Amino acid sequence: MSDPAADAFIVQGFRAKSEGAWRWTHDHPVLRFLLPETGPLKFTMDFTLPEATFRETGPVTLAVAINGRPLDRARYDHAG
Repeated sequence: MSDPAADAFIVQGFRAKSEGAWRWTHDHPVLRFLLPETGPLKFTMDFTLPEATFRETGPVTLAVAINGRPLDRARYDHAG
């Protein structure tokens, strides 16, 4: 997220700038990646649910969709 070209991939739900390589999100953040035709791919995402945020929101469900199709959904019951 600290890459100068990162804004080109952000559709909605992210703060304009954050500290270092991290960016804070709002409800329903959306990213767009355009890839050439490829074979099978593996999706990986690194994120953190800060303790201060968790105290305000409680459990969080994270859903990932690719081309509008659900890929996975996970519920997080604690910060980390």
